[in-house]
Amino acid sequence: MRFLCLTVALLAVAGTAAGATSGPRLALTDITPLTVAGVGFGAGTDVHVSIRFGQARLAKQVESTRTGRFVARFRRSLAESSCTQVTITATTARTRVTSKIVPAGEGCGAERVTSDPVSPRP
Repeated sequence: MRFLCLTVALLAVAGTAAGATSGPRLALTDITPLTVAGVGFGAGTDVHVSIRFGQARLAKQVESTRTGRFVARFRRSLAESSCTQVTITATTARTRVTSKIVPAGEGCGAERVTSDPVSPRP
């Protein structure tokens, strides 16, 4: 139940942020399996999504929809009681977005640590 509340909160933040700015945004929407949602990435754009937590590094290539959204599901999961920082990066030919999140595990405290601003690719 706690994770469901986190998911709803993150989606609300992503939706509000997307309405406020035109820049890309990321959200960790589930930890079983790890699922990342993105908005503001441009229509039909190839997006390289990577997740790092602990010693694990996962990567997936997805294509955004015509509305600039994507969902990337990975085969791995993160324990619900884990307080491990999850770093999500989504990269296109022109942008790179990184979010650092600590899921709301038992006794973890903060749910979202930082979200780095969009930086243009060199």
